[in-house]
Amino acid sequence: MRPQLVGCKLNRTMTTKKSTQKDVSSWSLTARVLVLSLLIGGVSGVSAGAVTTKWLADYSSELARFSTPISSDEPLPINLPQSYAEAVNQIRTDVPPAVVTVFKIVGNEFTHDLVAPENQISAGLVVTSDGWLLAEVPDFNVDQASQLKVLVADKLYGVSTAVSSSLKGWWFLKAENASNLPVRPFGAGLSLLSGDQVVLVPSVNAMEPSYITARMSPSIKTSSDYIETRFLLQPIATQISGAVVVNTRGDVVGFFDRSTENGEQLIPIEVFLPAIRSILKTGSVQNIGLGLTGDNISLLPSGITDIPNGATRGFLITGIPKTSEALGFKIGDVILSVNGEWVDDRSSLASYINTYAIQDTLIITVLRDEREQTISATLLELL
Repeated sequence: MRPQLVGCKLNRTMTTKKSTQKDVSSWSLTARVLVLSLLIGGVSGVSAGAVTTKWLADYSSELARFSTPISSDEPLPINLPQSYAEAVNQIRTDVPPAVVTVFKIVGNEFTHDLVAPENQISAGLVVTSDGWLLAEVPDFNVDQASQLKVLVADKLYGVSTAVSSSLKGWWFLKAENASNLPVRPFGAGLSLLSGDQVVLVPSVNAMEPSYITARMSPSIKTSSDYIETRFLLQPIATQISGAVVVNTRGDVVGFFDRSTENGEQLIPIEVFLPAIRSILKTGSVQNIGLGLTGDNISLLPSGITDIPNGATRGFLITGIPKTSEALGFKIGDVILSVNGEWVDDRSSLASYINTYAIQDTLIITVLRDEREQTISATLLELL
């Protein structure tokens, strides 16, 4: 359990004394302090330039958190590692227990020899302490659940349930008779930048440092519900697709994907968050969204003049399935914002949708017939 502040208050009352010094002496002291402060500030500015900018950004973020009052029932802020080596050592201790190793057993008999590292088919993550897991399982269908074995924290489990996620080849698996499994916090995968350091954990006994080399832009034609953003990673040695990827704090920011032709990629954790929230809320996996298809206007080539309503950014609706007709959208509508957040090339419609859960109601602003209108839409389960 993290330490907590219990009944701690800062006494901000101050007592004053009459000054016994002359005003001239006081002004002189003030001037000297100001000059000294400027000199120290200049030197520290030069020194700071030599420090890794990533770590400075991390510490700035944490210092901002420290300026926010902490109530007596809130945990203390997490301490940052003092070096990258310390971060890796902490990850080596904290993360592997929540990593899932997946094996596929062919035949009726099972022996522990079959869970040797060379027989691992993929990796994944413990999502809930009662046994829901998320893993990439290639060439798999729901009828093959009994053929899977998963290794979590040195204990082997069978799989009782398998439910496909919104991303092909990725499955939510329910470990049989599991309880009190270790879990990890989620980080902001979509906020990663080029140069950010990450660590891949493909199994309980393996780790590989890497870093982000580029952010891949989503395609123009897209879905209202599926996040297409991916990140390229520095070439790495691991061959295990589905490896958990964490930042230097040990927060899960995504998964390693080797199945693409564009090189080693990171799938941000936000892709799976709606389904994970549905597990926490309802106890079952539900892939949610609006069910719309359309174009990301911000990514359309310049010079196109036939964009309905003259919009320059947003999500242009080009397809509405029957299951979504009752929501009130029309072909040609341009979704401008969701709950006041603008939709553009960096913040796609799907990135907002994926922060909510099934039955959540969103206030969506659309541009229709050159006028802005507001639609109240409830998120659906996508079949």
